[in-house]
Amino acid sequence: MNKKLNRLAIGGGFKNTFYPQPPFSQSVFSMVINELRAPVPVNDVEDESIHSFFSRRIGQEVADYLLDPVFRGIFAGDISKLSVKSCLPMDVLKIEKEYKSLMRGVIRRKDKDDDNEVYAMNDIMRATKERWSTWSFQKGMQQLSERLEDVIIRRGNVEIRKSTPCRGLEFNGDQVKVITDTESITADHVVSSIFSQDLSKLLGSPQKELANLLNQITAVSCIVVNVEYKDYMSNIEGFGHLLPSSEDPCVLGVIYDSSTFRQHDAEKYVSSRYTMMLGGAWYDKLVDRLGDLKESTIQDYACKVLSEQLDIKTEPSNVVVTIQKNCIPQYFVGHSKLVESIDKCVSDNGLPLSLVGSSYKGVSVNDCINNAKLTLKQFDHGIKKVESPDAENIEKNSNV
Repeated sequence: MNKKLNRLAIGGGFKNTFYPQPPFSQSVFSMVINELRAPVPVNDVEDESIHSFFSRRIGQEVADYLLDPVFRGIFAGDISKLSVKSCLPMDVLKIEKEYKSLMRGVIRRKDKDDDNEVYAMNDIMRATKERWSTWSFQKGMQQLSERLEDVIIRRGNVEIRKSTPCRGLEFNGDQVKVITDTESITADHVVSSIFSQDLSKLLGSPQKELANLLNQITAVSCIVVNVEYKDYMSNIEGFGHLLPSSEDPCVLGVIYDSSTFRQHDAEKYVSSRYTMMLGGAWYDKLVDRLGDLKESTIQDYACKVLSEQLDIKTEPSNVVVTIQKNCIPQYFVGHSKLVESIDKCVSDNGLPLSLVGSSYKGVSVNDCINNAKLTLKQFDHGIKKVESPDAENIEKNSNV
């Protein structure tokens, strides 16, 4: 805030609880009291924005300086539009209605969590038990898909088609034809994990209603800039920092990669690595600010901002720019109703189609894997359990 980093103090004893900590004007204790005393709406609220909900329950400062940057980091989105019902891991509106307070409700609901949904994977249970705060792969995210490919190939009863884009889906009774450039594959069931709007383009006129519903889910574009500084060691430790939209809407945040996973740094020299995220819901404003999307323009802008925010005086040794178009779906107010309508349309028309991926019930990798696993449980024919990647290939960090 005000071009100054403020450490998020979690715990820290008496002072952090009863005295205000920047950037907030109220103490945590005061915020808790505010939440416990906040009135519950007289009329039932089916959904509302994240900003609206937390402003009325805890205070606008919490919405502006905590929730705003956090959800810019997760969804790259605007919390005045994002759904509090769909973007949070629990139904806070239901908790508010039942317990008249979030604090009271979370405490009383601890023993009511549905283990089948929350801990659908052994690795999630392990991460919770061992208190992982972050995880990574030794060779990057690509290692996850490569490992899954290895497991599938070893089974011997599965075909993988690479560089074979789907051009259309034709539904006929309880079967579906998958149309590619070179062939037509008849299948009993299709599981789609692609962006909802891309799926809508594959549907024929008989599925016009479904296509229209899928098109209502939008996504934002981001620019990711990876920066390395050789022979430089930062004295700022932590996972990273996020910016509220009031500070600089175009810069979403920065991850301190070397602080989080030092083992991924170069072995032959000291370095500090960072990942900067730009754009999101403010992508058009970013493009206007940059003037063009040349790699050199983006590099210069990102490195300038990074040096200002972290007081880095040295020049970067390596910079990689990646433009991710429509990469994060946006769960706007009413998203849960929209997903229900989509599921109902699929069911009412008897389509052999299942929808997974980031467009519907969670944008994170963990959410996508968990929802895919839950979808598999709906099949009553024997599908063998999919092996998870080798444990030794997962880097974890529980001290950030």
